Amino acid sequence: MDKIKKYSFWIIIVSAIIVTILFNIRSFGHVKEMLESSRFREMPDKGMIRVYFLVYTSIFQFLTFSILALLNFSWKEKVVNFGYSKSSKTFLIILINIFIYSLIVIIEYTVFGFYFDFRRPMSTDYFIFANIAVALMAIAEAYFLLLLGKVKTSELENIKLREDKTIAELAALKDQISPHFFFNTLSSLSTIVRNENKEVGLEFIQDMSKIYHYSLSSGQQDLVSLKEELDFIQSYIFLLKKRFGKKLMIKIDVSDILNQSKIPPMSLQLLIENAIQHNVITQASPLSVKIFIKGNMICVENNLQKKDTADSFGIGLKNLTNRYRLLAQKGVVIEKDELIFSVSLPLI
Repeated sequence: MDKIKKYSFWIIIVSAIIVTILFNIRSFGHVKEMLESSRFREMPDKGMIRVYFLVYTSIFQFLTFSILALLNFSWKEKVVNFGYSKSSKTFLIILINIFIYSLIVIIEYTVFGFYFDFRRPMSTDYFIFANIAVALMAIAEAYFLLLLGKVKTSELENIKLREDKTIAELAALKDQISPHFFFNTLSSLSTIVRNENKEVGLEFIQDMSKIYHYSLSSGQQDLVSLKEELDFIQSYIFLLKKRFGKKLMIKIDVSDILNQSKIPPMSLQLLIENAIQHNVITQASPLSVKIFIKGNMICVENNLQKKDTADSFGIGLKNLTNRYRLLAQKGVVIEKDELIFSVSLPLI
């Protein structure tokens, strides 16, 4: 708002100059013609009176515009900062404007009467009505700038509210990931404890701690490089292999050229976990997952052998879709047919 007020002050000053020039442009032309004519050389004193008259008129019109515009734009709130009703404040503002305008007219009339000796007295009506248009334009511009300032302030507040809402939503979505991942890794550990020996379980816990290190560190970031995510996925696949063995096959085919592209952290993990949660995985029907580049997107694709029931909270894809919407205003592409299910994530 302070920036808007600063620019508005200069707008008022420049407008005052422009209005003064426009209202006296004909007089400027007459004075120019007079200064170039022979009559000025014959009666220079009379010619200079017209020059001084134009100068003083311009000064007072500039002051009329500037003072009334600034009064209504910035000084008004200080002058009427009382506990009156809105109608009382409006009436008081009108009285103050009339008083200021009358004061300027009286000063102008006095100055002109003192400095200029006219052959016929200047009509009082001239001083009352000559600057009314200037005064009305000044007041109109002040209220236009106030309205513009309110609109800009409202826009900034709305943007700030949207940003705060986006940050809050994104934080909530990121908070969902860790419990979801934690639940599924504990399920994997439970399976290993039941089916394997103690040493394998301890080794799995050590690998799981490495995975959680990435989960915690990336949780502070909205985006990570594709290389970081793929390094994490390699470790995550190692854990999955201990759980599923040859029943799960995961192939990664991504060029190193795209290593610096960005994606939301743990997004590939969510897609792999989604495939595991919703598909049958057996020796007779192994699950095959492929991670590859398609255009400017990274795709996670699996053969479709859907379970009748799935142990899932329904967080994965919805979470990922919302994160992309908030972070990059881009959509996640989901494709499905009788044999294949794939999700493509835009690289940022």
